[in-house]
Amino acid sequence: MTTPAISICIPAYRQPRLLQRCLESIQQQHFKDVEVVITDDSPDDSVKQVAAAFGGVFPLTYQHHAVALGSPENWNAGLMLAKGRYVKIMHQDDWLAHPDSLNKYYAALENNPAAQFVFSACTNVDEQGYQTPHAATAGQLAQLEREPECLLLGNFIGAPSTGMFRREPLIAYDGRMTWLVDIDQYIQLMYYKNKVAYIPEPLVNIGIHGGQVTQAVQHDPAVVIREHLLLLSKLKTPVLRRLPYFDFCWRLLRNHRVRPVDMLEQLAGGLPIPKPLRIMTGFQVRVPYAVLQNGLVSKSMMLLAYCCSRMNKR
Repeated sequence: MTTPAISICIPAYRQPRLLQRCLESIQQQHFKDVEVVITDDSPDDSVKQVAAAFGGVFPLTYQHHAVALGSPENWNAGLMLAKGRYVKIMHQDDWLAHPDSLNKYYAALENNPAAQFVFSACTNVDEQGYQTPHAATAGQLAQLEREPECLLLGNFIGAPSTGMFRREPLIAYDGRMTWLVDIDQYIQLMYYKNKVAYIPEPLVNIGIHGGQVTQAVQHDPAVVIREHLLLLSKLKTPVLRRLPYFDFCWRLLRNHRVRPVDMLEQLAGGLPIPKPLRIMTGFQVRVPYAVLQNGLVSKSMMLLAYCCSRMNKR
């Protein structure tokens, strides 16, 4: 069997109607050297039935999990089955925007051998059909290649469906994460090769709805704070020495009401806590939360905490 050029991995969980739309967008592609890998966490056969209908349309591998793996291990299950030179994760609620999308992703990596992955602009589409364009700027792209950690300040790449990466070496998603799992993988890809290819044309539509995993955990400090600590421990650069990252983490702790340091230690669950974060909580606990919500007060205290942190040289 010949190796396909692109493996499209679709981690699925119920929602057969959305999967149908996703697979139809793949069927409509002019680029045909693909395989589709569907890994299914559903407790029923709704996804299996849709997959079976496309079995004769393109090479398709279907794998059902009797015990759901959850996100992101269901994503990794697809990666393990992929055989293509390039791998594209497609979430089942997303779909390719036009028939030349795969052609353009493929050409971008073929023409940029120094890039480990490519991503494109996209269009976010909510449940009412309202569309919002999402694109990266030239400045963001330049910063990404200089400083992959900048994604911690804002994920301008977007959802995993916007991208495609080389299968070798396989950089899997961190199974300990759900909220920052995509940002972490982008950073690890950039650490391997600090070059990225970008397509400014929106090649994929991203379905936005309330049932998504990220929507469920984004306000949970037990998830958000722990995953930020985990990501900070994996970064190659001590970013908290830089004011934008210090300010970001200051607001993260403030907005999730992580005070005093005992609460931070409890949320960390044994993960290392950088000294600047301990300094932040020490400053924030000194004033009532309502006072800290005042922008001028918060910014002033953050700058004092930053100066204190810099004097500690760590």
